[in-house]
Amino acid sequence: MSCCGNRRAAWRSALPAAGSASVEPAAPRPQNPVRIGNRGEVSTVVRGTRTGFTYLFGPRGSTLDVDGADAEALLASTQFERR
Repeated sequence: MSCCGNRRAAWRSALPAAGSASVEPAAPRPQNPVRIGNRGEVSTVVRGTRTGFTYLFGPRGSTLDVDGADAEALLASTQFERR
């Protein structure tokens, strides 16, 4: 007698097959993009206050196009600058 019945088999059949390709959703494109640069020495992850987009900035000198709706809040801090 099995301790879990057919639940284990059902669970395994719900898992993706080995080697199957998973498809990541495409990153949203910024509307009215604004080029922003990071002034900090380290990489920084920031969530847009208006859009909720997550932005990953590299260390000092790196730039990223951010959604225009999020640009104002980022530029209000001393860590970012318009490029």
